[in-house]
Amino acid sequence: SQKVKRAENSSYSVVFDSGLSDYTYFGEPMTENGDVIDWWHFSGSGRWEGTEPLKVAANPIGKLYDMSMAPGDVPYVTKRVVDLFNAGKLLSDAVQFIPLRYGVNTIYIMNILPVVSCVDEENTESIMRWQSEDDEPDRIGQYRQIIGLRVDPVRLKGIDICRGQGWEVSILISQRLRTLLEAHHVKGVVFWPV
Repeated sequence: SQKVKRAENSSYSVVFDSGLSDYTYFGEPMTENGDVIDWWHFSGSGRWEGTEPLKVAANPIGKLYDMSMAPGDVPYVTKRVVDLFNAGKLLSDAVQFIPLRYGVNTIYIMNILPVVSCVDEENTESIMRWQSEDDEPDRIGQYRQIIGLRVDPVRLKGIDICRGQGWEVSILISQRLRTLLEAHHVKGVVFWPV
């Protein structure tokens, strides 16, 4: 039926769960020497080829949820999420997990590899672009802010997880993946229809 078909084609943006009051706010990854690795390396820039061990600090320190949104909306996840994705090779070509030492624990950067041109500009609530007066000549015409993001379901058909091209801070998932994460009670993020 139409209703089922629409649900199967639904996409969601993965965002920080602002309803949690005891969230751990992680910083950017660092090398063992304390050199910061900019978050954009893990936000649509492709596979991370670094080999040095990485660590991370947090402030404030709260509860460690299954998924946490770090700077640049880079998801950090627990081993439980890694195991969920690795079971049956789920999305193994779409996601790279990079270990991060956090005190005595290990968490993982979830580096989402596919970047898909899918922003539905006509139906998105508000799009602001970089202008010449913004003193960012390399960014003129690119998205500066998007409110009420909508995506083209045709361009996302068959894709379970990706970032939106031009607005790479967006993490987009399918109904199938949302159902899987919710069935395993993955906490720390919520899913907004796009």
